[in-house]
Amino acid sequence: MLKNSKPDLKDLNVCGCVAYHHLPKEKQGDKLEIRAKRAVFLGMAESQLGYRLLGLESDDIIHRRSVRFREDVAVGGVMWKS
Repeated sequence: MLKNSKPDLKDLNVCGCVAYHHLPKEKQGDKLEIRAKRAVFLGMAESQLGYRLLGLESDDIIHRRSVRFREDVAVGGVMWKS
């Protein structure tokens, strides 16, 4: 229970923002190949540790732990800054 303390919001991300998930080393190829793919952040994964993403190239739900977020960019354009 929380008493007299503010919740930690550092791990809270904007749903619908652009996210880049890192590919496993087996799928990366040589050093000039892409190492991450673009996706949409859907939320936290329920059954496992990590994030739930919608892959933009494959239209699949992806669960990844290694993700970089671009909270200032939406899939369709720029998000509002507060």
